[in-house]
Amino acid sequence: MSRREHPLPAPGSLSLAQRILTLLWLPMHLIGLPVALVLLFPGLDELEINLVYYGVSCLVLVAVNFTALRRDFDPLCDRLALNLRIIAVCYGLILLGNMAVNLILYPFVEDLNPNNDAVMEMLDESYGPMAGVVIFLAPIAEELLFRAGLFGTIRRKNKALAYVVTIAVFAAYHVWSFALVDPSQIIFVVQYLPAAFLLAWCYDNTGSIWCSIFLHMLNNGVSVWLLGMGGA
Repeated sequence: MSRREHPLPAPGSLSLAQRILTLLWLPMHLIGLPVALVLLFPGLDELEINLVYYGVSCLVLVAVNFTALRRDFDPLCDRLALNLRIIAVCYGLILLGNMAVNLILYPFVEDLNPNNDAVMEMLDESYGPMAGVVIFLAPIAEELLFRAGLFGTIRRKNKALAYVVTIAVFAAYHVWSFALVDPSQIIFVVQYLPAAFLLAWCYDNTGSIWCSIFLHMLNNGVSVWLLGMGGA
């Protein structure tokens, strides 16, 4: 298929029904689903909760956005070499951003990022299933929610605001539950800012949600691999 046949679609071109359903699922993913799992299935351990949590969100979001996912294969494949370069550059910038943020934080924090610490514990407990959650389920669910849903919807009206809101919500999402217990943990929000910005930028400049999904998978996959090597 030629570029002329499939011009670059603007991010946020989900149908109205898809935008509404995806945004309605956002509070369910953030609060409703984890609370329901804890209350309805108190016997589940943390790993099992994560498997069900991300598994359910993936099923719901893929079902809702299946046509958009299919459509976004066209700009992914039509500009495959360019998109791969964009993903590679974004990943390199995420690494540089993470290094800069960690250097800034180093004098001010003594503990590990609580989210990363929890993931490491579950990887130690059951590497295969948790790796599947981190590398595959989480990127699909989070990119459909935060980039295709939230970023894409706001971008239709205000591009700058789309970046600000999505970056803030995505970063807070990873630490808010820990910050409720210990407010000092909110400082770890800054560790997610480089990835939050570059995932949105990747989606914004490729027109394909698959590019941000693959970038997210790459970022998480390398992290899981390094953790696995360290525990070997």
